[in-house]
Amino acid sequence: MTIPSAGTTITDNTYTNIVYVTYNGITREDLNFGRQANAVTSVSTPTGGTLTAAAIPASGGTINSGTVGGTVSQTRTFTSGATDVYTVSTPTGGTFNSVTAPSLGTTIKNSTVVGTLTYTYTLNGKTGTIGTTIAQQGNFVTNLAITGGALSYANVAAAGGNGYPIVSTQTVTYTFTSGSTSTTAPSTTYGSYSFSVKYSLESVKNGFSSITDGGVISATSRGTEVGPARSSALITRVGTGTWTPTSDYNGQGVKTATTTLTSTCTQNENKVTKLEAAVNNTSTSTVHFYYPNQPIPASGGTLNVSGNGKGILTFSSGSVVTESSFAGDKYGGTLTYSRNFSMPATTGFTLNTSTGAVTGANRTTTTGDARTSGVITSTLTLTFTHPASMGSTTVSGTLNGTQTVHQQANAVTSVSYGSPSVTLTVSDIAAAGGTISSGTVTYSQSRTQNYTSGSTSALSALTTGGTVTYSAAVKANSLGTTVKVRTKVGTLTATVTMNSKSGNKTVDVYQAANAATSITYGTPSVSVTCADVPASGGSVTSGTVTYSQSRTQNYTSGSTSTLSALTSGGTVA
Repeated sequence: MTIPSAGTTITDNTYTNIVYVTYNGITREDLNFGRQANAVTSVSTPTGGTLTAAAIPASGGTINSGTVGGTVSQTRTFTSGATDVYTVSTPTGGTFNSVTAPSLGTTIKNSTVVGTLTYTYTLNGKTGTIGTTIAQQGNFVTNLAITGGALSYANVAAAGGNGYPIVSTQTVTYTFTSGSTSTTAPSTTYGSYSFSVKYSLESVKNGFSSITDGGVISATSRGTEVGPARSSALITRVGTGTWTPTSDYNGQGVKTATTTLTSTCTQNENKVTKLEAAVNNTSTSTVHFYYPNQPIPASGGTLNVSGNGKGILTFSSGSVVTESSFAGDKYGGTLTYSRNFSMPATTGFTLNTSTGAVTGANRTTTTGDARTSGVITSTLTLTFTHPASMGSTTVSGTLNGTQTVHQQANAVTSVSYGSPSVTLTVSDIAAAGGTISSGTVTYSQSRTQNYTSGSTSALSALTTGGTVTYSAAVKANSLGTTVKVRTKVGTLTATVTMNSKSGNKTVDVYQAANAATSITYGTPSVSVTCADVPASGGSVTSGTVTYSQSRTQNYTSGSTSTLSALTSGGTVA
């Protein structure tokens, strides 16, 4: 009977006929004409499969598991003598060993195999293993941080200049793949650290004009303008740290970190540190005040003081300025001045101690040489007051000086003459006529004594020594027998000249009145007519008498006129 091989088919015994044999009471079933059972008689050690596992972190750790994959196989041998390859996907039920590595800390290191992870399993009674190498993750700089530090500047002087940055220590922290950190830079074997900075100025203000990339800031001199300390705009410092690994350890690449610090720079206050009072113009006066227009006239007057001072102001900035005008707001503050004056009592002089004005009295008619006041002492005080923002502090300077004032000498100077005061009297021209060419003149010329002071005193008047002249003579004819009252017939002027002055007097000239004054009688002319005496004799005692008496009218002028003769009124005896 022919039966084919079972090959790799696992089968039980196969019979075609069954023979039962009984022997000694035991019946046994037996194969007859059958095929032997086919079973696996032996297996080989399984192989194959895959095992993957994570690397051990740089921080250290243990790997005691992995991912089993793929298929494992083993060769089976059968009763039939045939063989096959038995495969199983992802064998289970196995165990793993452990692979342990410590933390790399701050040691830079590339990934390194630190052991083998083995998965041990049993397949068909045979132990198989799947292994894989376990690496520890490389340890590199993974992060860079810059912390701490502060930016500051030393104050810039008021004179101006540069402010230099001051940066307190900053800490550079390196973080590694391991999670460890260090503030110490790794060896140059592994890389290099570099640091760069850039400064910027937010704006230009308060005299701070520019800043370099290196942080040097410039401030201008504050000159002659006072003020409190002033600050720049915000200064920003941006620093960039860079870790550059070498090519052999470039597992994480270049790492950078930035740090930003800010500050301002302060420029010191600018104030007046010294104020000196000094003489302004030494060619005008060697002291800080003087009196122009000297001397005071002998007539008296007042001299006002003129200032000749100046202030020399020195500032914190080093600037120095000379100022001869003291009143008002200057250089951001206020500059004021005061002077006080004193003088010992001096005859003829008085001093206004507030203004310094000196008055010399009128020397009137008291003669004397030029005179000098007492010594006038004055203190000039200059004061600069800083603004309220600087506490209104003050700085002062003083200067003392002395002066004297002179008054002109007083002396007799000249005599002033007045115009002569003249009186003139003249006679009347007689009625008979005549000429008036002069008269009776008296005169008086006043005299005034003059002094340098302008004062005067009266001297006695002059009544002699003058020259008298007259105007044209006044003539009048005789009035004859014309009766006329006293009549103005002209004027006569008498002029008196003396001491270059003239005075005159004009008077009216009259002709005396002409009047009939008296009558002059002549001797009467008598004619007698009487009877004859008789021859007888006798006497004649009466007769006829006729007479005539001439008459002449007399006038003041001396002229006469004939009146009719008188023929009556006489007495006959």
